[in-house]
Amino acid sequence: MFGRREETAVLDELLSQARDGTGGALVLWGEPGIGKSALLRHIHDRAPDFVRLSHSATRPEADLTFAGLHGLLRPVTDRIESSATAQAAALRAALGSSGEPVNRLLVGSAVLSLLSGLGERQPVLVVVDDGQWLDEATALCLGIVARRVRAHPVVVVLADHSDPAAGPWEGLADVRVGGLPDESARQLLATVAPLTDEATTRNLVREAGGNPLALHELATLGGDIDAEHRRKRGRPPVGPRLRRAFRAGIEALSPPAQLLTVLAAAEEHGDRLTVQRAGCASGADDAAWEEVSNAGPAPRGGQPSRFSAPRREQGRLRGQRCRGEATGSPRLGRHDAGRGGGARVAPCRHGP
Repeated sequence: MFGRREETAVLDELLSQARDGTGGALVLWGEPGIGKSALLRHIHDRAPDFVRLSHSATRPEADLTFAGLHGLLRPVTDRIESSATAQAAALRAALGSSGEPVNRLLVGSAVLSLLSGLGERQPVLVVVDDGQWLDEATALCLGIVARRVRAHPVVVVLADHSDPAAGPWEGLADVRVGGLPDESARQLLATVAPLTDEATTRNLVREAGGNPLALHELATLGGDIDAEHRRKRGRPPVGPRLRRAFRAGIEALSPPAQLLTVLAAAEEHGDRLTVQRAGCASGADDAAWEEVSNAGPAPRGGQPSRFSAPRREQGRLRGQRCRGEATGSPRLGRHDAGRGGGARVAPCRHGP
């Protein structure tokens, strides 16, 4: 990672302390695309000896009580189901496994007990991305847990767009993730677009304003994507500018490639195999995968199907907008989106 020595040092120290038996919590916050998700990947990758639980919140589930907790605890539901304690019963109720009334404080205590129990054998890492889209019940629960993990080998790291001084993360240690220094931005650009000339490099670094995702996308999309808008109204925020770029980029893709962006955006757990199978069933072939990969930061190789927040949002918007477009029907079947109104594609060879 370029230009993130201080941030990664803080994260590495959290892991080191947890290995010695002391837990901790941290909130990473900053504008969309600034690099919070990359820092979360850093700490996840540096903790192979931990029990790792992760979840990326989504806007459509923001109003579903405990949806975030359900996604986060999926890998350890067997421990919840096998426990006969009152706390486990409260947690099962929160996750929809029973019809008992839900006591939110008891649920928070139950999650803390679950994590501390897991920590008796090996330390635990909890990572939550896009915390601004967590449902309220999960956010409050994780706030309760994060304030109480110091006595256990448990690390909780949350990423959010906003200052955590007010809200469910209030009182937790936080790091504001700022823009990259120009030199680090140049180093990143050299890896993204190594053939970029000096004049274009200066322009891209200036336009990105230190935002790594903006820099990557501006390089991919060929430079200044909003020159006319900036001339008239000034430079818009990175988030809206990138969303407009993503929308234009996705709409330029072929129907099968558009389908893959919708499927990857909808698959909240980043399961590439699930996306592959759904894409194959809908007629997306190797050419469509290659097209999506060449269009920007999309799933590659054996990596999970994770898109950046603006790209995931545009994938969802495309999924909503395409209902009925391909067939004229108010209900768009999965196969219709991939075939783009009857266009045939070759059989998929990506996997089972």
